[in-house]
Amino acid sequence: MECDARLVPLFTRSFPGVSFFARRDAPDIKADFQAPLGHLGALFRKSFSDFPQRDFYLKAGTQKTLALQAKYRARKPGGKIIGISWKSKKLRQGDPKSTALADWKSLFENSPHLFVNLQYGAMPEELAALQLYTMKQSTSRNRWMILRAGGGDGCGDQRQQHHCAYGGRAWREGRGAAARFARLDGHWFDNGEKSPWYPSLTLLRQSTDGDWRDVMRRAEDFIR
Repeated sequence: MECDARLVPLFTRSFPGVSFFARRDAPDIKADFQAPLGHLGALFRKSFSDFPQRDFYLKAGTQKTLALQAKYRARKPGGKIIGISWKSKKLRQGDPKSTALADWKSLFENSPHLFVNLQYGAMPEELAALQLYTMKQSTSRNRWMILRAGGGDGCGDQRQQHHCAYGGRAWREGRGAAARFARLDGHWFDNGEKSPWYPSLTLLRQSTDGDWRDVMRRAEDFIR
């Protein structure tokens, strides 16, 4: 399988029976047949019963994950560690799937939990605006922060993101939450709280297309 170079270590660890190669502009893999990975679902997952029973597919590095968890828990003992990503960069489908970071304020305020920025790519304007907002809060009790994953700039390094997102307690215990505009991505299907592609996740769907307010209200209850 040919994939993004940043994904080779993660995929190699997660699927030991497959050989992975870093994708190049001129592929150097000579194959008798080829197919995009996303097309294989139509061939091998024709019904829900075709999906294997498993909690997750991707495996984070154990030592790195434990080190990050200890670091984060020391920042806010007693609360949950919650990774957030709010913007999609897909050219044709990104906007309907994306939110403004400011839309998440109700989740952050007065929360006992630690929020970790898993957004791919730096979002300096949004983060700066939110930081300014928190500094204007009247009491320190109301203030909150979004910790940069691994101390880096957002989550520009996908290897860092894998340890943050896939190794956490929420991922393993099925307490993860995703809010998506489902019709744009077939793997989320049209309804229900579960997707067989992501069995450990609980999906919080928009009640009205383009309206994230109800999703955020339900997310507040979900992480409480």
